Amino acid sequence: LFLPSICRVETSEKIVALSFDDGPTQRGQDAVLPLLRQADARATFFIVGHEAARRPELLVRLRQEGMEIGNHSWSHF
Repeated sequence: LFLPSICRVETSEKIVALSFDDGPTQRGQDAVLPLLRQADARATFFIVGHEAARRPELLVRLRQEGMEIGNHSWSHF
């Protein structure tokens, strides 16, 4: 059940890793995704499971935009 964590990437390029936690929300995606698209940037979205179950179309949208999806627990409680 546990996959190796990526804590470091060896590169000579100047890069930034973007991540967003506790979604998905329509409001958050409407604010962030156009900015990422404009900058030709990608990010990882760490999703709360019960929110994903309520709004699966938001996860579909993230994948269609080329974003990575990570697990941020089921309930956060």
